[in-house]
Amino acid sequence: MINRSSMATSKPQDVSYYFHKQIPKNNNAYEIQVRRTHQKLAIIRKIMATSKIEIQTL
Repeated sequence: MINRSSMATSKPQDVSYYFHKQIPKNNNAYEIQVRRTHQKLAIIRKIMATSKIEIQTL
């Protein structure tokens, strides 16, 4: 089960935060990819917040 409280807000403890910090900022293609990924995740989080579905990792 995914912890919803950690998904609701992005904290410095998140792996994505550290991963993002390690990549140089001058890579435009990477920046666009990250932005799109975060947009997709935001949509998924919104759906999860409104629905009562519990997602389990295999």
